[in-house]
Amino acid sequence: MRWSNEDTKLLQEWGYPQDDIDQIKRARKFVMLELSNKEVEDKKISIDKAIEILGREDFLSGLSRASFHWTSVRENDKGDSVYFDCSNMFKGW
Repeated sequence: MRWSNEDTKLLQEWGYPQDDIDQIKRARKFVMLELSNKEVEDKKISIDKAIEILGREDFLSGLSRASFHWTSVRENDKGDSVYFDCSNMFKGW
């Protein structure tokens, strides 16, 4: 995933200050993503695949939540759920 100026602008619109945005960007290096739906349960996927499934805005929403609360889940309108796990980012805290 390549970070864009639009990503930063969207997070700013949601009220995130720059320090928080820096943590969200850092979380990309730690996040583990899993897909669940009617056909598959807990299949590891890439960031690009998660963006394809959720769309960029919902992906950023899930990443931003997990980057401060360890985990989050986002679901698309087809019933596909993507689980975000950033717990590795907090090891040693």
